[in-house]
Amino acid sequence: DIFPLQQPQVAFIDTLLPPTAAVLDAGCATGSLAIALSAAAHRVTGIDLSSALLQIAQQKVKAQKASVALYQRDMLHLFPMFQPGQFHAVTCMGNTLSHLPPQGARLFFQHANQVLTTTGVLIFQIINCDRLLQLNLSTLPDIDNSHVLFERTYIHFDGASPFTFRARMTVKSTDLSYTVDETLYPYSAQTLHDMLVAAGFCHIVFYGNYACSPIGVEHQPLIAVAKK
Repeated sequence: DIFPLQQPQVAFIDTLLPPTAAVLDAGCATGSLAIALSAAAHRVTGIDLSSALLQIAQQKVKAQKASVALYQRDMLHLFPMFQPGQFHAVTCMGNTLSHLPPQGARLFFQHANQVLTTTGVLIFQIINCDRLLQLNLSTLPDIDNSHVLFERTYIHFDGASPFTFRARMTVKSTDLSYTVDETLYPYSAQTLHDMLVAAGFCHIVFYGNYACSPIGVEHQPLIAVAKK
């Protein structure tokens, strides 16, 4: 209800893949993207730390008869479960990367590079922190639909230090609200570029949307495509 599958996202990723590509979806959550890529004839593996999310994903995979392999796995420990050169693509969407401190992000990039084929691609999406800093924003737009109201606040965001992401969700059918605070880490496009180069990626492009617009302050997402 909060983050439904975006067909432009699926199409964007699909255009970067060879036919029947082997894809690793890191932080697959409830499996919507993994299932959609599987429906496009790709061979998809999804990993996530949350057993609760994976249980939902497994139910969806079974209901839709999708060919997706799901594992409870830390995205910082891709070895020895996966082999060097095993995947044509690694995806990491939905601001998942922002939960990793810098040393974790660097390790993930290194491992992603190693499990990719020589022509493989890393695709990830986070919030555009450069936009937050330049526009001095402390909130993101509310997500308000017939099911939920989802409010998002960034506390003590300075573009350089870990900050608190406060999410408040109100379920409209029950009028119950839930609030959670998470520590996130800000990553500028330049910082990400430098990390990716250090991890062995050579061809790096940032987009502001799935229509391949250049990243800018007018775009809330930062979408990265990195190739060896």
